[in-house]
Amino acid sequence: MDLDKRARAKCARYISMLEEHGLSLPSNYLEKVRGELWALRPEYSGNEYRIIFFFDDNSGTFVVVHAILKNTKRLDANDITTAENRKDDWIARAERKKEKS
Repeated sequence: MDLDKRARAKCARYISMLEEHGLSLPSNYLEKVRGELWALRPEYSGNEYRIIFFFDDNSGTFVVVHAILKNTKRLDANDITTAENRKDDWIARAERKKEKS
């Protein structure tokens, strides 16, 4: 996603807040998507963005798996499926890496 400088800065600020406060952010910053997926909810200049992520217990980090400019009232099912597939891929690759060591 190609963002202008200020929109990119706002999205980065939301990610920093997630790093600092975790899932205790208020609902105007954070929403549950489905299963283990969550989304940050930055807005800038009338545009709503969603940064979809999950918490990886093995590494103890939040992993961003998808980001979109939200054009509809609800997240598109295809975007959620994309995020779920990327999460599953991340976990599978981490498991393969763990087995090799």
